[in-house]
Amino acid sequence: MLSILIALNAIVTLSAGAGEENNCGASEIMAAEAEKVFALPQDAKESCEWYIITNDQRTVRVTWPGSASLTPSVDLESGNCITVITLTAQEGTKWCTGSKDLKAESKSVVRIQRKYPADTKDMQKIELNYQLVNDAECTEDIKKPTDTLQSFDIAKSSGAIKAEISCVWELETTAKKNIEISLNVQSPATDAQCVKVSNAASSGNAATKTICGKSEQNTFTGDAGSNVLVAFDGPKSGAENQIQNFKVNYRLLSAGSSMSSTLAIFGYLAVVILMRN
Repeated sequence: MLSILIALNAIVTLSAGAGEENNCGASEIMAAEAEKVFALPQDAKESCEWYIITNDQRTVRVTWPGSASLTPSVDLESGNCITVITLTAQEGTKWCTGSKDLKAESKSVVRIQRKYPADTKDMQKIELNYQLVNDAECTEDIKKPTDTLQSFDIAKSSGAIKAEISCVWELETTAKKNIEISLNVQSPATDAQCVKVSNAASSGNAATKTICGKSEQNTFTGDAGSNVLVAFDGPKSGAENQIQNFKVNYRLLSAGSSMSSTLAIFGYLAVVILMRN
């Protein structure tokens, strides 16, 4: 898979900028967790190619929900069909107006091609939805955090986690409470069991913290009133050490309990000052 990704990335690099000459727009489109819409240009020349990508090992999903409501077509030369290329369908799959349930998923990149006829008056508008999604092996349907400690497994199945699996979960807070994330510690068996955590409203590597199943490195507390993102990336294919499936613990911390802790600290400091005096 790695060699295929390198080849596709090389194609993306070579094609960057070429689309501008044909009115294709930018050839690279960066996918994110939130679903977005890509409206393919209507007035391009000859042919266009786009790459919907991500910089990590997340899975990119592309759908065409509005296709079924359009006038059916089967001709690539008409401009009313596109070719969708993924890592598992490198020869390309034809998507046309009038079709239903069009969906493609691929690690890191989905490639889109469209041909444009000399006369574009009969071309229909194509709008594709795209976003990053969890791999099928990732645990689903995480319960909403409460004041009671809960947990979920990284993967649906027990045993070693599949190589290159990539998962992201957003845990929703209530009111202005903090969300606490923790991992079980049974060193050294849990030392490599790690997740990346961050406040959902934050961005960038500086805002992300890695916690692992190690003493004093296994807990994260989100900001008050902020949802928390929990991310896991499995080991690369061929890695010597496998990671066994593990649990992520989470709960809400009430404002009252946080305030009590703060008051306790101030109380302790006050006692120390009085003793010194």
